[in-house]
Amino acid sequence: NCGYRCPKHNAEVGGVKNSQHTKGLAADLSCSLGPSALFNAVKTLYAQGKIPELGYCIRYGWGVHVDIL
Repeated sequence: NCGYRCPKHNAEVGGVKNSQHTKGLAADLSCSLGPSALFNAVKTLYAQGKIPELGYCIRYGWGVHVDIL
């Protein structure tokens, strides 16, 4: 859904001031399986060592936000 955001767009969508999106270190994801399945898939991949850089993962009603260290 969203990866990098310039500071102006980040502010327009209600992003926090020092958002990882403005640094190219975050993404908002969604899929047809829904937020819970996507969240579980990301956590499983992390546990398997397939996305070792994952720093943060949170589920929302619209999807999942992830960022890297």
